Amino acid sequence: MSQNHVVRGFLVAAFAILALGMQAGCRTLSAQTSKPLFNPDTDTRFDQGLVGTWLPDYLCIKLRPGPGKSYLAGGGLGWPTPGGNYGPSISAHLVPIGKYEYLFAGDTESGGGTSLSGCCRVTIHKQCVVLEGLNIQTIIDDLKKHPDAMKYTWTPSEVDNPATQPSATQPSSRPATQPAALPTSRPYLGNLEITDEPKVVRDYIEKHQDDPEMFSEPVVLYRIAP
Repeated sequence: MSQNHVVRGFLVAAFAILALGMQAGCRTLSAQTSKPLFNPDTDTRFDQGLVGTWLPDYLCIKLRPGPGKSYLAGGGLGWPTPGGNYGPSISAHLVPIGKYEYLFAGDTESGGGTSLSGCCRVTIHKQCVVLEGLNIQTIIDDLKKHPDAMKYTWTPSEVDNPATQPSATQPSSRPATQPAALPTSRPYLGNLEITDEPKVVRDYIEKHQDDPEMFSEPVVLYRIAP
């Protein structure tokens, strides 16, 4: 997860840490969709209230306006660079789904899928922002119980315990109508890829929007600069 690639990887990881609320195993569990979950031109909203420098207890995040309705996110008190140029950054988009808004971190220009690991439900206040990360482990639990909910593939990590996890040599791939070989106990180590249509994924998030177990404990970011 050249120097710019390292920094960009750190920024994506930073949002994942915020989203997962520092849960154990967050560095070895990831999730994304196979298709873009939203159109950045039509399905997003820009809120000036997110622009600024935010500092929780363990991480500094800076957000500034990006192309279109996106944000550019950088980390650390040294961003921008001493020469006045902004250093490596990642894109972030604010997406209304149901009655809430969600911040998705990660570039969308490549036409690939959308990261769910860095997805946070957002509540914007005047001097703070509250983030509640989409809980990937809860989604896996739910898919074990309701395999018809969404189509997906599961690729276990090489460090999984073979006694409790599927073989790491082949990903588990099942249509939504068949049981999937998901892990049998937490923590889950590996990658979950949702292969269903974007509308199905958005409907799934909206269906569970008030389920407290679907989101991590709130992380509060306090504004320390405009």
